Amino acid sequence: FSFATRLGRFKMDFGEETWSNNPVESALPSNSVANVAGNDEGAQIALTGKTAWSPRATFGIFNGNTGTGTDNTGPKAYAAKLAITPLEELYLSTSWFDSRALKGQASEMSIAGVTGIPALSPTSAVNWSRSMWEVDARYDIGKGKAKLDPPAYTDSVAYLKGAYGLFTDNAKGGTDRRGDYAFLEGLWNFHPKWYTASRWSIVDFDQEASATIGGITTVKTQQRYALGGGYRWSKNTLVKGEWAWDHESGRVVADDASNNLLSLIAASQF
Repeated sequence: FSFATRLGRFKMDFGEETWSNNPVESALPSNSVANVAGNDEGAQIALTGKTAWSPRATFGIFNGNTGTGTDNTGPKAYAAKLAITPLEELYLSTSWFDSRALKGQASEMSIAGVTGIPALSPTSAVNWSRSMWEVDARYDIGKGKAKLDPPAYTDSVAYLKGAYGLFTDNAKGGTDRRGDYAFLEGLWNFHPKWYTASRWSIVDFDQEASATIGGITTVKTQQRYALGGGYRWSKNTLVKGEWAWDHESGRVVADDASNNLLSLIAASQF
């Protein structure tokens, strides 16, 4: 095994999209609707095996609540991840996160942009915590030389990847907020200079829970269908575009809000 440590403020190792959920590295300008992400102060250790399966395990302890350099809650947040490569073309991982008690603070781990304490009728919570679990899989067709390139820069002929996650926001003095999310994404390098990609994603809040997503209130379910592609201007620069359709549903929100997106960008990675 090789051993590595990190100390400071950095991206928590949870899931796979979190490492490419930006317009530069993502296959498309947008992300999945869940767009799980989080940066926090803490310490992390990582063990990477050198066997045929290439196992890798990480474990981190973090402040948990928002505010750089601020930690006014006693309990710490924990994140862990285990990844393996049972076949050269297949990569699998599972991730876990628990914020522990956050009091009234927001969580550093975001789901669909939702980080705050549940505030639902009949009462508002006075303390809460967030726990999450996610599984990811990626299969490369015509595996390239790079082991885990960011999606837009992959040198495989094509790939198919997906994720499924569960989350629970336990509220003390209020209503719990639970839900799940998923996405399925594919990319095909049909020409040395051109590729096409598509993604379907969903985030769903269970029972009576809902959230404000992208300025749209009381959303219970949001889905996104995205189709696009890119042109490899150079080794480091891509021109990419997409058409994304968003569909929301809820107890109050009107379906099909006017938030579809047509985008065209030039992005460079150095």
